[in-house]
Amino acid sequence: MSAERFWTDTRIIEAVLEFHRREGKWPKEKDFVRTEGLPSATVVRLNMGTWQEPVRRAQAHIAQGEAAC
Repeated sequence: MSAERFWTDTRIIEAVLEFHRREGKWPKEKDFVRTEGLPSATVVRLNMGTWQEPVRRAQAHIAQGEAAC
């Protein structure tokens, strides 16, 4: 299975959320390496267009959850 197939949009966003919970900050491009539990920035760009897109979606996910509370 290729990295692009393993790292679906949903899995990438989940990994970003987990990174945020674990590190207390949003990942930057240099953080998108497999050793950190994130896909490479290249895989993110191939799947989502930019490496920032999953961070934007994860932030929106959290904002929606807070709005629902």
